[in-house]
Amino acid sequence: VDGTANQSGSEVGLVLISPQMITIEKSLRLGFSATNNEAEYEALLQGMTMVHKMGGKALEVFSDSRLVVG
Repeated sequence: VDGTANQSGSEVGLVLISPQMITIEKSLRLGFSATNNEAEYEALLQGMTMVHKMGGKALEVFSDSRLVVG
């Protein structure tokens, strides 16, 4: 997961990889202003929601934000 916030708004990106190595890449523009940490956290939440909707039960998360991963 990754997130960014700047003058243009806030955006998140995530990559989901299934145990069968199927890859889904998603980027979203947030509908609200966010800090970089909030955007990172929102990327994690969006990824968790997508996995849950697809029936997934477990996640392994990678991010460049120690705050979010911790």
